[in-house]
Amino acid sequence: NRAFKALTRGILFQCISVMCGRKLTQRLYDHCGGEDKYTPQAVMALSTEKLGTMKKNCKPDELNNVGMNGAKISSLRLLAQAFIDGEISVAKMEKMSTYDICTQLSKMKGIGEWTVGTFLLHTLHRPDVLLYGDLNVRRGISDLYGLHDDTRELSVTDLAMAEDFGDTPHTRDMIDKVAEKWRPYRSVVNMLMWHVTETPDAFFAVE
Repeated sequence: NRAFKALTRGILFQCISVMCGRKLTQRLYDHCGGEDKYTPQAVMALSTEKLGTMKKNCKPDELNNVGMNGAKISSLRLLAQAFIDGEISVAKMEKMSTYDICTQLSKMKGIGEWTVGTFLLHTLHRPDVLLYGDLNVRRGISDLYGLHDDTRELSVTDLAMAEDFGDTPHTRDMIDKVAEKWRPYRSVVNMLMWHVTETPDAFFAVE
């Protein structure tokens, strides 16, 4: 169930704070009988009302609804059904190329590029995944190598509203030129860039 949980979090955490995402996830687990019993079948057994948000003048038994909006409910049900039908499975993915996995998961409603990337990195442990859409990865590489996208000034609002955290084709091209020498182990770069951006004294030359 680790893969299903990871993709579930990708859906639930969209457009909300980390704290809200954690609370939403925990409520979903609780309604399924706990995290260890969280399965696609358990999700499909929950009613839309139970998964949804509280309404005005709600009944006492509706006070503990999970609190998902309609889009998240729809995406989660489609994901659960795909696992049940065997359309998505770790066994199949282990035999698939990274490109094919990206193509398959990106077709799923509610699953974006960043979610697919983190899934490949943290769940499937693919060694050559670079998270272009991660702000700290871009910022770390940009600061270390002096890469700057002079074609467009991105404000914090722009970055927050952008579909994949505000990255542009131009910045991707620049990052590709730097990251090419790190193939086929670019997954390590994400970890290094997170460390660089979160630790002011951690700047170093990445050879």
